Amino acid sequence: MRIGIDMIELKRFEDAFNQGGHAFAQNHFHPEELTGRKIESIAGIFAVKEAIYKTGYMKKLDFLTVRILHNAEGRPFVYDGQGNLIKELDVSLSHTTSTVVAIAIWFTKNAI
Repeated sequence: MRIGIDMIELKRFEDAFNQGGHAFAQNHFHPEELTGRKIESIAGIFAVKEAIYKTGYMKKLDFLTVRILHNAEGRPFVYDGQGNLIKELDVSLSHTTSTVVAIAIWFTKNAI
């Protein structure tokens, strides 16, 4: 098992997101991750992807390798770039008015 965590200051993320515009969104998110989302949810998705990277699951930091989608209750799940559920990854995220935190657990037998 490998664990990754990430924390984001919401204001810094919002500034970067707004400055980067369409190119930032295109390089970091699948369209379905953005649809109908507030900035704190988008920051949460970004933090989850960073946390997944920190587990070692991704060999390089490619935000389009995984998709973070939520079920009807709002629980996040991880899908690959083709939309298949990745059962070996479990994630959780939370936010306040100023901070977003995410944790990822990769269930692998190859952990160091």
